[in-house]
Amino acid sequence: MASRVATTFATAAENLAHVDAAIDTARVIQALDGAHVWVARRDGAIVGHLTASLVPRGSRTEAWISPDAWSCDDVDDLATLYAGAAPEWLADGVRDHVAWSFDVPDWTEAWAELGFARELRRGARAAPLSPVEAPAGYRLRRARWDPEEAARLSALVDEAEESAPVFRPPADDDDDTEAPGHWYVAESRGRVVAQCLAIEYPRTLGIPPGTVHLSALAVAAPHRRRGLARSLVAYAARREHAAVLDATWRTANRPAHRFWVEAGFVPVAVGLRRRIPA
Repeated sequence: MASRVATTFATAAENLAHVDAAIDTARVIQALDGAHVWVARRDGAIVGHLTASLVPRGSRTEAWISPDAWSCDDVDDLATLYAGAAPEWLADGVRDHVAWSFDVPDWTEAWAELGFARELRRGARAAPLSPVEAPAGYRLRRARWDPEEAARLSALVDEAEESAPVFRPPADDDDDTEAPGHWYVAESRGRVVAQCLAIEYPRTLGIPPGTVHLSALAVAAPHRRRGLARSLVAYAARREHAAVLDATWRTANRPAHRFWVEAGFVPVAVGLRRRIPA
């Protein structure tokens, strides 16, 4: 199965920008050996595998299928694997199933055939990103984490998604008392009016070295359409000395989708969700 994972990442790297094909085979074998893995065989040969991590999300738990956690030679093999695995997850009360796939059409279509809907997209681009100067009247800086200010701006993302056809599960996440990364802000007249979190990735499968993940990007309504979000992203990237920038957004949040695509972020991976009614 480790060889199948290696093939998956090599194929993704051939077809997509900013995918690192290098994998630690021993680490993959160890991860698979420690998990409940469903395996499909044909004529004695392995033609697919599937496993998942059960990830708590507040009051819910998700079955999280990462790109290295599955493979298949065709959609029928994947259907057989999912039909074997899903009842066990459902028996544990896990009704949110999230499959991550590199953005290769045949792979994402295989999950769509099983009732999964495209929900999230991860894009990446090489750094730096220009322009890097703040619009007139604004100051950009890395600030000490302020959970109240961050929550106020993060709520703008929730508002945008509530006005779009997102229909996401209710948020259960606890409030962050510590920043998960570096908090970059834009200020106008001493007040924080925009934010962006920059999180340096640990060495992770498929993620190139030097990648910085950007998250929680938000600009207060009176300060939009001035290039502030783009300059804040560029400023954060420069301060982080990033080689590659990476961001994830909901595909139904069309303003966010347009921003990241116009900023040069090209598709890397897709998150697809299936919610099983109780």
